This record gives sequence, C-alpha cells and structure tokens, in this order.
Amino acid sequence: MRMYLEPSMTTRNSIPIRGLMYFSMLGLVLLAALQCSDDSRERYIESIEKDPGQFAGRYMLEPSRAQHFLTLKEDGTAISEKEGRRQIGFVQRDSRMLKIYIENRTEPTGLFLISDYSPEDWRGMWNNSVRILKKMP
Repeated sequence: MRMYLEPSMTTRNSIPIRGLMYFSMLGLVLLAALQCSDDSRERYIESIEKDPGQFAGRYMLEPSRAQHFLTLKEDGTAISEKEGRRQIGFVQRDSRMLKIYIENRTEPTGLFLISDYSPEDWRGMWNNSVRILKKMP
C-alpha cells in the first residue's frame, strides 16, 4: 500500500502554509482582543458608583438564625449588624449589580442584581449563599 504525501509534508523543516496562516490569524485575534479589553475595562471602572443610589436604606437579611440588619448609607457606607456585632464596609454599584464589601476589601460579601430589585424581596448572594434583603420602613 502506497501513501501519498502533500508537497508541504515531505520536507522536515518546513511549516505547512495552513499552519502558518492559522498562527497568524490567531495572533491577530489575540491582539485585537487585548486592545478591546483594555478600553472596555477602563469604561467599566468609570461607570462604577461609590454609593447605593436609590437602594440606600435599612434592610433585614433573611434567612438568618439571628436578626441580621444591613444599612446602606447614601455616602457609600455599608453597616452589617448581627448579634450585637457591628461591621462597617462600603458599597459599589454599576448598571447591573450592587456589590457590598464588609469583611473583605477585595471580594464582595453581598451581590444583588439591580434588575431583581424589590423592596419586599430582593434576592441575591451573601457569603456565597442565597439571601433575601427586605427593606425596613
């Protein structure tokens, strides 16, 4: 049985044209992606607000074994109160999400989608668990 090889496959040190074109296209795509991501990241950082906006107020966090209150102040301060323990953090808001930082300044403690907002039942994540914020009168 005889095998037929393409001319580009017969020499050891040559790179097939298809492979060269593939790597060239891959390089161009990566270069374009890096250029776009820097610009969009700058625009995203500029869109982050340091206050809770219309979501300022006092909330009860449920479910919780003990009463857990969360106060979002207009100046961007977040205060968590549970079992006599009071922790202070801050809030960040963009067009999609409200992020609440309490204990850790690099990873948010709470994440709540703005599109899911309801004063009586605002579902989101708190310490990697699903929780509900209920606005207090």
